[in-house]
Amino acid sequence: MITFTNLEYELPVDTKHIFSRLDWAVEEIEESWIDWTNLSTGIDTNKAWAGKINRRNLNFTLEEPDGLFRRKFNIIVKGRIISKGSKLMIKIRLGLDNPSGFFIVLIYLAAALFISTAIIENDLGSIVPLSFWLLAFPGIATYLIRRRLRKAELKLDLLFA
Repeated sequence: MITFTNLEYELPVDTKHIFSRLDWAVEEIEESWIDWTNLSTGIDTNKAWAGKINRRNLNFTLEEPDGLFRRKFNIIVKGRIISKGSKLMIKIRLGLDNPSGFFIVLIYLAAALFISTAIIENDLGSIVPLSFWLLAFPGIATYLIRRRLRKAELKLDLLFA
């Protein structure tokens, strides 16, 4: 997982209350629901998250369970619960899974390849297509991922706040 954001929530409740919130919002599954060989999902749910909840080790792993774009840029939430006196601290790492991160790196490498090819071949006529490539693909991908991360943060705020 490639971590982009770290979140912390401090709650004055016990672990049973946290796990009841998680049970309400998470469809528990055995493995990751994503099948990268085809575009079908292995889970059908109306809950906000799909994932694993480990009550013994006080941690959880969540994914959003729908949409083609979400399968290509899959947001992963890894959290753990830490007891601090009468309060609980929930530490969450929010980011992309490894195949999605690899896909983003390929988009940026392709843009760099186009630029270096134009510079090496001294082809200044291809500046307009290069500009389009640099603005369209990496820029839009970055914007959409940041937007997805923000929506996931808001969903987590509703779950834990």
